[in-house]
Amino acid sequence: LDFFLKGGIRVTGRIFTDLKEKGLIYSFESSEKIDISLFFDLKDVCLLRFDSHKIDTKKIIKKDKWLGNPLVNISSSGVSLTLAFGGDRDFEVDDFKGKQTLNLKIYCQNKNCFYIAVNYDPDGASATLIHLKRKGYSGIYNEFLDWLKKKTIPYPKDPALDTRLNENLFFNYFYSIAKDMESDRYLA
Repeated sequence: LDFFLKGGIRVTGRIFTDLKEKGLIYSFESSEKIDISLFFDLKDVCLLRFDSHKIDTKKIIKKDKWLGNPLVNISSSGVSLTLAFGGDRDFEVDDFKGKQTLNLKIYCQNKNCFYIAVNYDPDGASATLIHLKRKGYSGIYNEFLDWLKKKTIPYPKDPALDTRLNENLFFNYFYSIAKDMESDRYLA
């Protein structure tokens, strides 16, 4: 996504994932130095996609004991999920002690990113965050693009059909039938 801000500042934002680690990367490129914030509110987090009935969940924001980064631990009977948040550099977070929200900040001069690592428990999420940071968002993005090129079915005779075909291909695998494109196995 390209954003054009006042003063002719151009910002490109990307959301992508690592092929082997669980998590998301929100990367930004800016023509000028800017502050970027990512706001996370626990009231918007639910373990169910469709919340037609209530389930008892415990949602806690805390600081990782080893790395000091913020963690969100969401648990219910038999289900546990933790998100670990970090940034490539110049990462800050407002004081979140006793709060149900996170306000994450990075400063972007050229390139920077937020990492959101996912795992079953806090130690696992922080370990995943370390792996993502070690690989670096540029390497992860290039690996993702290479993978995408291998999976794309080119149809040069009709660019519009080429786009539609590949958008539908990726949508069907990831959202509609929930299959892994590598193994053709169902994800759940």
